[in-house]
Amino acid sequence: MKASPLKVKIRKVDTDEYVPATIRHAPNNSLPSIQDGWRFNFNKEIRKIKNAIGYTLTVDETPHITEGALIFDLKFEQLAFMSYIEIAPHNKKKPKRFDDVAGCLIAFAFNESLRLCEGDYKALLVFDISEEKWVDQKKLESIYTKNYGAIPFPMGGWCIMDAAGYALRERYLGIKNNNK
Repeated sequence: MKASPLKVKIRKVDTDEYVPATIRHAPNNSLPSIQDGWRFNFNKEIRKIKNAIGYTLTVDETPHITEGALIFDLKFEQLAFMSYIEIAPHNKKKPKRFDDVAGCLIAFAFNESLRLCEGDYKALLVFDISEEKWVDQKKLESIYTKNYGAIPFPMGGWCIMDAAGYALRERYLGIKNNNK
């Protein structure tokens, strides 16, 4: 089920240039954690989810530094679900190092829905947005809606589907869409 490494480009903020990066499967115990300043303990969370796969995004020049992380799984073995996603602490606050990390990871997760799902579940990525404070929740919902084309999912949570997902794929992964 795990995807092959995927080459992407992310923007280096201080020079405004795009640098090569790779999204790849992260072996057990190699995901970031709270102890490293991240919000989630990815290694702990991934063990709670049956058949989940962890991915990291790293810049090719510095493959030992994780710029973003994602836990992806198939709910009911057919629905693409983005369980956890986070950009590195050094990419959250100004001066941040890299931009477009979240976009690449979200586009990658959508791409996995195309690769692994069939029928009504193809071209559909589902996820939850969950913040403790209402104001933070609304801010994050706005970011997902504005930047990634997310909409509320009828069965709960949020989703990116069809045209919005294909646009993310083209923008962040450089994959031209033949079947829009």
